[in-house]
Amino acid sequence: MAAIVQIDQPVTAVAVQAGEQQSLGFDIVNVAGRTLNIVATTVPASGGRTPAWLTVDGERTLRLQPNETRKVTLRLAPPATAPAGELAIRLKVYEVSLPEENNGFSEAVAVTVTPAPPVAPKRPWKLIAAIAAVLALVVAGGGWLAFEHFTRAVMPNVEGKSVADAEAALQQAGIAADAITITNTIDRNADGTVTSQSPAADTPLDDEASVTLTVPRLPVMPDLAGMTLDEANKALVDAGIDPTRVTLGRAPGRQSGRMVAQEPEPGTELAPGTEVSLKLSALIMQLVEGATLEGARAHLEEAGFSWSVVTVERPISLDAGGQVTSQTPGPGTVMDQASPVTLVVPRLPEMPDVNGRLLAQALTALEQAGIPPARVAVEQPLASQDIDRVTAQAPDPKIAVSADTQVTLTVPRRPGNVAVPPLPDAATRADAERILAEHGLNVLIVEERETPGLIPGLVLKTIPPVGSLIAEDGTVRVHVLSTMVDVPRLRGQILNDRLHQQLRELESYLRVVIQERVDFKPSGCVFDQSRFDEAQRGGRVIYHVVGRSLSRGRVDVDIPCDSS
Repeated sequence: MAAIVQIDQPVTAVAVQAGEQQSLGFDIVNVAGRTLNIVATTVPASGGRTPAWLTVDGERTLRLQPNETRKVTLRLAPPATAPAGELAIRLKVYEVSLPEENNGFSEAVAVTVTPAPPVAPKRPWKLIAAIAAVLALVVAGGGWLAFEHFTRAVMPNVEGKSVADAEAALQQAGIAADAITITNTIDRNADGTVTSQSPAADTPLDDEASVTLTVPRLPVMPDLAGMTLDEANKALVDAGIDPTRVTLGRAPGRQSGRMVAQEPEPGTELAPGTEVSLKLSALIMQLVEGATLEGARAHLEEAGFSWSVVTVERPISLDAGGQVTSQTPGPGTVMDQASPVTLVVPRLPEMPDVNGRLLAQALTALEQAGIPPARVAVEQPLASQDIDRVTAQAPDPKIAVSADTQVTLTVPRRPGNVAVPPLPDAATRADAERILAEHGLNVLIVEERETPGLIPGLVLKTIPPVGSLIAEDGTVRVHVLSTMVDVPRLRGQILNDRLHQQLRELESYLRVVIQERVDFKPSGCVFDQSRFDEAQRGGRVIYHVVGRSLSRGRVDVDIPCDSS
């Protein structure tokens, strides 16, 4: 709890004589950083009660601006009859709105009360004067007749007089001031005059006579800070305050049921008809909607609530964000320590484990978990087993599902029969693969190289043919004209008419180049070629042939083409 005031004091011990007065000053500094409405009072340092003769002098309620300093003075005025002894007191300063939470104390001050000096014995001046008068009469010859003329003092009538006038009349009648005792009673209509006296008026008084005057006084407002309602009521009745003049209100406070404010201030005399206003601390329900559960708990406990009275409801919601969405009772409700509090904090649903369940069962389980079927996507791949049962799920079990989470179930289904769809004229391999895949069919491409003159990649036929029924996940063989051409292996052969015919046919697919070179082989011998396997349609293949006019040796000699 942060300090709200700093209390500086000059001394920690003071002595005062009974029947005398002493003052003790304190400097109060506002260190709260805000304007404070505070009350200064005295409290015992170690239990008990402070005596009535130890009071705050002047205004007890102060309004301090930030960093402002005010002086508070304690008046120590023990009566002459106060017993000697020691007591320890502190100056307490508290904020009017939160006395139990926001307060400060001075250091303990040791107060020593010393006894009043002894009173000198009364001198019987009246008796001495009477004796002297008698002696004078005797001397004058009056003798014993003087005693007959001796007059004793009588009690004057002081009822209805003010205390000052009554004391003056008594002293004029020969009654010493220290023989007069004032007894105060509480009267809501007191006017400060004597209402009764003892002895009664005209009563003869001797030299040792003592007088008691009864002087009613107005009720004085007691200090009710920190009291319960019952304790405050008793203190008001004991102080003589008319209960019909008391109004009770509520003010926020951590400690419910304690007095936190009063008007008038303690020590104020209450004139007839004065209204008394009391504020009893109460728990005030705080606004926690929109806070996290941890934040709501901290806020309520700071306001004085016990977490044991709070019930947290956790309904399932896809939009749950971890905040309090509603509270009962509402903000500003006056409560007591045992009043129940209900907070609603929705939570996200958890993904149940639905693997192996039939689709209908899985959807029911999801709905019971708080995930509606409308939020579930079902993928149905073709399969021959686990038909209509969940084989995979996303998210995994126990994962929280929010409004942004995609929930997907994989539920295989048995394939049906579909017709092989027609393909457009001059369909290419890409056309066939796309159209057949759209109908759930697999595609197997078979390339053919035997058909010359057609565009490479052109679909030649499908097996089964268009319109045939086939399983939904079946395979269609698509025959297409290959883009590759086999290159004839002519190395080691004589370029005769038959080979020339073969090369002319090859020129339908490839560019055939014959390069003549000098070699020892017979004329017309193909002794090398640029490719030996296959070539892309439109590509080039080069055959190296021995030129007839350049060959060495006799051409009519039968020499094998592959001899060196």
